[in-house]
Amino acid sequence: KRFIKYRERLGFENFAVNILGNILAFAPFGFLLPMLKKSYRHFFVIAPLSALFSLSIELVQLYTRVGIFDVDDILLNSIGGILGYLAFTILHFIFRRKHKETNVKKGD
Repeated sequence: KRFIKYRERLGFENFAVNILGNILAFAPFGFLLPMLKKSYRHFFVIAPLSALFSLSIELVQLYTRVGIFDVDDILLNSIGGILGYLAFTILHFIFRRKHKETNVKKGD
């Protein structure tokens, strides 16, 4: 309900930019974090870390009164982190598979 009122007030284009911007802003977080440490290569690690990091940003905005604390941002940022993680997982799988195929061919 709030989204609909928000969309009507901003217009569809600004509304879409806000949503995509929040999602895309956190995609690198979900993509790069698993590269840093193998223990971060799990959905149930990345999802809460994305949410906690986003929450910390929103709390800083609330405390400093720079920007607005918005629960929607936490949700959208978390989705972005998860999508970034999914992109990492897919690319990691593809590169590992290609690497194995290359090693098998070299062994022939």
